[in-house]
Amino acid sequence: MPIVPHAGETQGAFSIWDCLEATQCSRIGHGIRCLEDAALVKELRSKGVVLEVCPSSNVCLTTVPSIELHPIGEMVEMGLAVTINSDDPPMFNTTLSEEYERCSSAFEWDEETLKGFVLTAAEASLCPDRAELLKKLG
Repeated sequence: MPIVPHAGETQGAFSIWDCLEATQCSRIGHGIRCLEDAALVKELRSKGVVLEVCPSSNVCLTTVPSIELHPIGEMVEMGLAVTINSDDPPMFNTTLSEEYERCSSAFEWDEETLKGFVLTAAEASLCPDRAELLKKLG
């Protein structure tokens, strides 16, 4: 049974290490605090662990002061596998589309960059028809 632990949002890099050591996870919810530990960034890259980043959640919980100052841009630049997510849309008053729009605006990401996030999400999907999903996105 796949597991997607949440770590590295309100707790530091140690919480991500804990997930990696305790599980065989291929995805981690949030993970933005990985940047506190260069060895952890290297480990996440080498294992191909996908980080499900939720920018509005991070701002609302004051982990990050604003979308413009969100570490997602740096995470992408460092070669981490990242997806854009909405976390809990009603709680954070957002949608997945709004998260993409906010990030695109804040980081001046073009359509191709945004498509890359969608493809990463599809590749990391746990759905049984993942191959069909990838084929449709192809």
